[in-house]
Amino acid sequence: MFLINFLTLLLGLFTASFLTQTLTIDLRLSFFLLLHVFPFRYIFYSPKSTLTSCRSLLITIVCFHKLINVWLC
Repeated sequence: MFLINFLTLLLGLFTASFLTQTLTIDLRLSFFLLLHVFPFRYIFYSPKSTLTSCRSLLITIVCFHKLINVWLC
């Protein structure tokens, strides 16, 4: 069970990394992705699934990292 959760987290991280690399050419689009597409409610409220919370947190961290890289360049 731990291996399945870990592989799902890695898949979510790689998917978020791919999406943010290909879509955040425009800064407004990256703000749209951060505010509307990714589920922030899992971070601020108690989720039903810890796996969903961890995956959402990883996606959020990756998106903020990509957003900062786009903003600094």
